[in-house]
Amino acid sequence: METIAIHLQTFFEWLVHSSLQASLLICLILLIQALLKGKLGVRWHYGLWLLLLVRMVMPWSPQSRLSMYNFIPQHRTELQVTQSQPGGRSASIDYSITDSGSNSANTATERLFPESENEIGGMPPVVSETGDTVSTRPVAIQEAGENIDAAEITAILSVIWLTGALVLAVYICAGNFNLWRIVKHQHPITNQKILDLLEECKDQMGVQTILGIVPTDKVNSPALFGFIRPRLLLPQAMVETLSTEELRYILLHEMAHLKRHDIYIGWLTSLLQILHWFNPIVWFAFYRMWTDRELACDALVLTRTQSGRAKDYGSVIVSLVERFSKSKRLPAVAGIIESKSRLKRRITMIAKYKKNSYRWSPLAVLLIVVLGGVSLPNAISTKASQSSDAESAPPISLRRIWAGSDVDLEGEVSPDGKYISYTDWDTGDLAIYEIATGNKRRLTNKGTWDESDEFAEFSRWSPDSKQIVYDWYNKDYIIELHIVGLDDSEPRILYSNKEVTWAQTYDWSPDGKHILACFSRKDGQEQIVLVSVADGSERILKTLDDDYPQNMVFSPDGRYIVYDFPQKESSLESDIFLLLADGSREIPLVEHPADDRVLGWTPDGENILFTSDRTGSPCMWSVATTDGIVQGIPKLIRKDIGQKFTSMGFTKEGSFYYGCGGGGGADIYTARLDFQTGKVLIPPKKAIQRFEGHNATPDYSPDGKYLAYVSHRGSRHQILCIQSIETEQVQEFPSKLMGITGPKWSPDGNSILIAGMDYNNNRYGNYQVEPKTGIFTPVMLPSKDFRF
Repeated sequence: METIAIHLQTFFEWLVHSSLQASLLICLILLIQALLKGKLGVRWHYGLWLLLLVRMVMPWSPQSRLSMYNFIPQHRTELQVTQSQPGGRSASIDYSITDSGSNSANTATERLFPESENEIGGMPPVVSETGDTVSTRPVAIQEAGENIDAAEITAILSVIWLTGALVLAVYICAGNFNLWRIVKHQHPITNQKILDLLEECKDQMGVQTILGIVPTDKVNSPALFGFIRPRLLLPQAMVETLSTEELRYILLHEMAHLKRHDIYIGWLTSLLQILHWFNPIVWFAFYRMWTDRELACDALVLTRTQSGRAKDYGSVIVSLVERFSKSKRLPAVAGIIESKSRLKRRITMIAKYKKNSYRWSPLAVLLIVVLGGVSLPNAISTKASQSSDAESAPPISLRRIWAGSDVDLEGEVSPDGKYISYTDWDTGDLAIYEIATGNKRRLTNKGTWDESDEFAEFSRWSPDSKQIVYDWYNKDYIIELHIVGLDDSEPRILYSNKEVTWAQTYDWSPDGKHILACFSRKDGQEQIVLVSVADGSERILKTLDDDYPQNMVFSPDGRYIVYDFPQKESSLESDIFLLLADGSREIPLVEHPADDRVLGWTPDGENILFTSDRTGSPCMWSVATTDGIVQGIPKLIRKDIGQKFTSMGFTKEGSFYYGCGGGGGADIYTARLDFQTGKVLIPPKKAIQRFEGHNATPDYSPDGKYLAYVSHRGSRHQILCIQSIETEQVQEFPSKLMGITGPKWSPDGNSILIAGMDYNNNRYGNYQVEPKTGIFTPVMLPSKDFRF
């Protein structure tokens, strides 16, 4: 339902913009018709409306500086949120291992959810890195809602539009269906005199279509009906009372409709009227278009009749209006009788008709070409329009907390907002960073890498900010869960199991009694588990399909767990799910073809933040939930947050912390250089077009015919790939390895050497891979020598 709602809202936004464009073109057409009333023939009056139909059915058109729609404010389908940055500095640092080799990153905070309105104006000033005092203005989700509610209004209006469109569509279809039933049960006319007259009129108008005449009392005026097999419906009284000459003019007029394909255009205009039912300007335009259509048909009839017969034709029209009533308008019907209000213009045209008024006109052709040139292309997207939208967006204060090569994004902010936990990769110890002072302190002391290969990962704070649970990769290659306090006490082992080959901690339950984690077991099962803080006992909540969530957190009340998971094996796109804390039921929360990843649950428990690239680039979104039920569609919170965006949690006061790095991930480029002069002969270009942003560590084969690299897809899937330079075909060799480094070709090109950790036995090792078969064979090289 969410996907349908999003597509409906997107279509409605496009439709409104299209309706604005159509309105502008309608006004221009009416102006041209008024200015060139005496110089533009009736055929070309109608021809101008065809440009309107073409414009309205175009789902896309190129941009042009000549487009008249440059006068319409730019159409924006996303809400924008700007940021105020301390001291004018950039709030992010580019981070791209493959392109630059830099490991720098940074964390930042956004105060999105203050506890009360008083806090909004009462925050103390923030001191920037330079010592300058800068102003910050936090924006609560309730306050930002005044601007973001535009999305809710659009959603409501799109539902209203859909309801109106369906009602109008049912009305039109029902009218045509009833008319079809009449035609089906009536017998065609057999009067040979009238049939001969029909054939004469068809020859006179150049019509080859087979046409039957159906006399019936169910219609009030002559009408051409049908889409594939058209029929001419004539009132029974008309057949019995009209003279042969009067009937001839009726048949000629209906043949003109058939000749000009007016039935098909009628269906198209009715469809567009259903879509644009909310726009009165479109209704008026189609009214004028139908009037011009009848004038054009009259002109075509007079062109095919003898000179001096215009008066007789006009008399027949007047007589029909006086003696018969006009039928209701239907898309499948093209008649002859129009309302009395439009009869004067029609009779005036017939009386003043000249033989050359239906011919081609150089002025008309030039006019349509010029009008098409300015009305069919779209407006140019300008920076000015984008900046004006940005200026109207609500500001959100942003402050850099920590930057540098020692920043680790696998930790979390403490609930009291004082510290950030992280892994000190100089030694592998668990450490904390004090936000106010910038001081760092290690909570473990394992020694140097030469002394021990042990290390900490994935640290999470207890609700009272006094303890940290974290993964510990021990000397026996077993992942354990450890807990350590800030009181300089020794860490204690919470959980250790040789059958668990990999573990990752995600969150601490709000009551402080359980740790939320994922375990990989030797039997190949991946499971979401709760580990008791008191005794280390585990409870399995759900068994997964050979992958891990990127993020998983408790709701503030502890009743639910929200997590993301790949849509299919080796997929780069994830959906978001809600799991009851007892594991009894799972609810799909966000299902969308895009990549959606959990960021966190707001402290009030009313919204879930997540990232999504559904608009083409990663943005921050929120979705409201109540008792596990989605309330409305997701709302856009912040645009273009970048690829390397990692949630580091909320504080109790409502500040949201995140880590980020620039760039769009790791990609592989090739270039040709002259090594003697240092000149670039062929500029760099992207070598791998598949799974962009997820490919790294390339190495050419000795003969230069193949390129080996690693493709990172999801948290557990790292695939060795070999691409042919000549054909660009890629062979993929999946493995049970994590943290793959390499690959390196052997000098003879017959094998590839890689290193990685087998998550079935939790050991790093080196492997030799045969390019032809993809067989991985362990080799006896020192693993850490190759890994690093």
